[in-house]
Amino acid sequence: MVLAMVLGVLIFVVEMIALLCRWSRTKKPKKFEQVEAFLELHEERATNRYKYSEVKKMTNFFKDKLGEGGYGSVFKGQLPNGGAMVAVKILSETKGNGDDFINELASISKTFHRKLITYLGYCVDRGRRALIYEFMPNGSLEKYIYYKVSAKAQSRLGLMTLYNIAIGIADGLQYLHEGGVSRKADVYSYGKMLLEMAGGRKIFDVQTETYYPPWIYDKLVANENLELYGITTPEEELTALKMILVGLWCIQTDPAVRPYMSEVVQMLKGSLDTVPIPPRPSSI
Repeated sequence: MVLAMVLGVLIFVVEMIALLCRWSRTKKPKKFEQVEAFLELHEERATNRYKYSEVKKMTNFFKDKLGEGGYGSVFKGQLPNGGAMVAVKILSETKGNGDDFINELASISKTFHRKLITYLGYCVDRGRRALIYEFMPNGSLEKYIYYKVSAKAQSRLGLMTLYNIAIGIADGLQYLHEGGVSRKADVYSYGKMLLEMAGGRKIFDVQTETYYPPWIYDKLVANENLELYGITTPEEELTALKMILVGLWCIQTDPAVRPYMSEVVQMLKGSLDTVPIPPRPSSI
């Protein structure tokens, strides 16, 4: 009787272990199954794949942080054996089955354009993921947008230089969107950047708690002084006004109202008279 009970318990335990093993096989990898399946095809394109240990060495154990965003952090690094300097984007934890990583990897791996930074490789190692790009020595554009009253000063680039940079970025985004990359968030972000470039100030002033888009819109339609920083010529004033109008179109709340990047390029390169006044942007 006791022997039968012991055997019964053992059989039950063995069955449970077998069941758990089957469950773990179907459950555990599912998050990365699609990623790995994609990578098998992706590796045929001779893209460099690095181990996470190599990424750590490459970045000197993540010593020099260049920036941080919603998808992860970016670190300065160097390719093995004294290779080129790189920017290593460490992606945050994947949700779902890894679609976000696959989409980004698929897009950048087939994207080549003279106005886009070069994609050099990636890392997928036990759920830890990274994308590796060429290093841009001049740093982020953010350092050159805002007008600083003090400073020996004016690290802000001239408006016409910023205008040409804005067109270059628009050209690159247009190319990406023709490669199938989602446009909605890109256009909105581009519009915010364009407004900051034209106005020389952040989209939201923490000190005065002023949200720039409706503020500048109201001044624009009332034909008031736009209080633009660093504008010295009539040409710059007209260019800044065009950038503001295009930026206001790009940040419309309804994504359907936002222009395509091809339309953005046309408006920026065209005459100010051809850019209509957009609907008033919503407040925060």
